[in-house]
Amino acid sequence: MVLDTNLRVISVNHSFCQIFKVAPEDAGGTLIYDLGNRQWNIPKLQVLLEEVIPRSNQFQNFEVDHEFPAIGRRTMLLNARQIYSKGIGAQMILLAIEDITERKKAEEEIKKLNEDLKHRALETDERQRKTVIRAKKPKIKEEDLAKRYQDLLEIARLVSWCMNRDYLIKTCLDHINQRLGKRARYVLMEGDELKLHYWVGKYECPIEQVPVHKESIVWGIVEKGEPLNLTDTKEIEGYRHTLAEGVKVKAIIPLRYVDSLTQEEIRVGALIVDSGKEGVPVSAEDFDYLKVIGELIGAAVGKAELSEQLIESYRKKEAMVKQTADAFRNRITIIGTISRRVARLAQDPALAQDAEILYQEIQSLESHLERFEKYTEI
Repeated sequence: MVLDTNLRVISVNHSFCQIFKVAPEDAGGTLIYDLGNRQWNIPKLQVLLEEVIPRSNQFQNFEVDHEFPAIGRRTMLLNARQIYSKGIGAQMILLAIEDITERKKAEEEIKKLNEDLKHRALETDERQRKTVIRAKKPKIKEEDLAKRYQDLLEIARLVSWCMNRDYLIKTCLDHINQRLGKRARYVLMEGDELKLHYWVGKYECPIEQVPVHKESIVWGIVEKGEPLNLTDTKEIEGYRHTLAEGVKVKAIIPLRYVDSLTQEEIRVGALIVDSGKEGVPVSAEDFDYLKVIGELIGAAVGKAELSEQLIESYRKKEAMVKQTADAFRNRITIIGTISRRVARLAQDPALAQDAEILYQEIQSLESHLERFEKYTEI
């Protein structure tokens, strides 16, 4: 949006008019506060335009949270700069308005997720301590228990900053292998299939990208969303094995997260832990440890997916702005070339003068476009 020094609209783009239900022909010359049934009559905006701009010539990254009649409550990011137009010999204000409502929501969701993960780790720490105190014959040494607490806290911290899903999952599997001395593998949902992607420990058969058999018990656990610790070989009778080894004693933890935007539960895959041919069951204490690890992995995958969506959105927006700027530049260049040619060839002095004025305006627009490109950091 471009304003004059009296804060009246010189021009607005199509997107603004479409979103805020403003007719372009009605916007020109209108006081910004009167646009669209006075929905921009915002006290904070008045302070920025009437006090900050005259004093500093610009303001950057001011957030305005406001209830708009047409689109509801939104958070807008405002940037403005006062510029001088040689073409019209007057000051103008270039006001950029960006709707960052969804981005703010996503940031809040990530912040909430980080706090929730830390809280879960602390709760697990306390729960494990109480379990050890109550047990008559603790199966886990105090030193090992302390290391597991440290594992959970380290993974929670990793989830809070790491955006690399693959790295985080591999780190979790390494912790499981080191602390429990067992094999661990991760199956990932890909369309209608579950495929083996990451693993630690020794396997006597091919495992990479192997699809989980449709009649495997793993499928049932992923679909139900309930962890299962198989300690008796009879529990798996009637199911098909994916690996040729046919491991019957194992723990299976379904991995999932809740989409922050749709609140829909998303199935990600499963964590599978076993002792291989030894067939040693996973203890109840170890199973509790694995369930927390599964919760952290699921939350981490959800955060990574959300981050990828945000990055992709920013990339598309950046590309759109660049394409628009390039298209605008091409058109004003053509108009400038034609007006210059008319000015040179026109026999009518008045026409030549008008063509020269048009050419000067085109040069001014090119100058503004350069500033705009720098301003938006294209």
